[in-house]
Amino acid sequence: MKKIVIVVLAVVIVICAAVMGFLTFGNSQKGSVEIIEDKSYLSDFVVQDGETKINCVLTFKNTSDKDITFSVKAHFTDDYESGLVSDEYVIGICEDTGEEHITIKAGETIEYKGVAFCSKNNGSEIKSDRLLPDLTIEEIE
Repeated sequence: MKKIVIVVLAVVIVICAAVMGFLTFGNSQKGSVEIIEDKSYLSDFVVQDGETKINCVLTFKNTSDKDITFSVKAHFTDDYESGLVSDEYVIGICEDTGEEHITIKAGETIEYKGVAFCSKNNGSEIKSDRLLPDLTIEEIE
């Protein structure tokens, strides 16, 4: 009887270990791009010809084992409410390429000195802070 209990426990432990291993390694292959916040910042903003352009330096890290193409969306709640921008959510444009899509290689960390978020100005030329906006990474399938 003790041998049966030991065998059943061993089987349960092996199954649990296999499931946990699958979940751990399965998630790492899905891909993930992170913003390295301590190396990213809002560099400046300009209001010109009825448009607000908010420029950021952003550092990204690809923690997966595959190349990932993505876009970056900024959420400008305070600037939208103040009238600095007319869109609460704005997709960033990489000034090096003029594109909204960025591709980062597997395991790579890269800094983009010019990611611009542009929106029609809605009457204000004052920015209440110099903080990096809330950013969302949207992977392109």
